[in-house]
Amino acid sequence: MRCPSRTKTAPRPTSGEPRASSTIIALIGTLIGVVLGLFLGGVAATGLDGWSVAVIPWGTLTIIAVVGILAGLLAGVLPARRAARLDVLEAIATE
Repeated sequence: MRCPSRTKTAPRPTSGEPRASSTIIALIGTLIGVVLGLFLGGVAATGLDGWSVAVIPWGTLTIIAVVGILAGLLAGVLPARRAARLDVLEAIATE
């Protein structure tokens, strides 16, 4: 049984969607972590005696954001490649 819209000449589905969704999830997680870390760092700095201002290391935060996005990309590559190689009907038949 074949899907009528898929022929042998039709291009295989791309792996862009799973990779994009994993990158978006990693971006959101990184953003939440950075904001929460800044907030808790500010709370901790104001609670200490003699500390009135928390120093924000923008360079380190940028590196953390880039590493988080790259981790999301890498985490999505293998599942995306595997999903792109699967035949949809075979995957449905085996599940």
